[in-house]
Amino acid sequence: MISVLIPTYNYNVFPLVKEIHKQLTQSKITFEIVCVDDASDEKFNKLNEPINTFSFSSFILLDENVGRSKIRNLLVSYANFEWILFLDNDVRPVSSNFIKYYLASIKENSQVICGGIKYQEDKPNPEEMLRWVNGKKREEISLPIRELSPYHHFFSANFLIRKSIFSFIKFNENLSNYGHEDTLFALDLKKNNVALSHINNSVFHLGLETSVKYINKTEKAIENAHYLFQKGEIQKKDIRLINKFLQLKSYRITNLAATIFSLFEKSITANLCSKNPSLFLFDMYKLGYLCMISKR
Repeated sequence: MISVLIPTYNYNVFPLVKEIHKQLTQSKITFEIVCVDDASDEKFNKLNEPINTFSFSSFILLDENVGRSKIRNLLVSYANFEWILFLDNDVRPVSSNFIKYYLASIKENSQVICGGIKYQEDKPNPEEMLRWVNGKKREEISLPIRELSPYHHFFSANFLIRKSIFSFIKFNENLSNYGHEDTLFALDLKKNNVALSHINNSVFHLGLETSVKYINKTEKAIENAHYLFQKGEIQKKDIRLINKFLQLKSYRITNLAATIFSLFEKSITANLCSKNPSLFLFDMYKLGYLCMISKR
């Protein structure tokens, strides 16, 4: 028995639900699919409402936007079964045996199982190149590497978890914007000695933003990381960017770095929004932006 939970926002999730429903039906197990929409635009609601015509499936609309963490916790309250499969709305299973592989991976002592993320080989439009390049290089990680640092490579876009885990671990609802809700959740799993395993059962991440939007989302994630560190909820070892920032701070050059960032921000952004974005410059942008906001 399994509950598939999909938070949705301004995305046509119907094709994903159709494929997952097909695989679940073929598996001949008891299941349900629950999609909760975080107050999307009306045009997306019309695309997704036919989900209610599938057996054991529901599409639920929220009146107001509650954010990435709260909606995931809310979804769990709708789940009727012990095993929960979380999927982001903008993914698609790589394998036609996606559900079968997850079911086969469940052992008596299993608690959390991560399947992994992939990006399609075909290059996207030039204006979406930064998200794709970063995803291919930084998020599409092989199983042996993920197994070396299982909590560090946790992604909420594709994972299986026991519902009972949520009786003492939830997504942090203090984070309403994009960024690091995965980091906090994985740290809580580790602190509570929850077993986290990885398997080779990836989904394609299809929802590529424009480079401009991705840079804006990255800034929100950096602000979240800075907030979490100031509150003592993460340590410098938990996020590489924070560790690099503290190294600069130890040399008392964060103000200088912020000044240099302000001088070169436009030229760096021009590269990041080009058809050949540099991940080195992306790292410099993130570090410079963190130095800048730390002065506020």
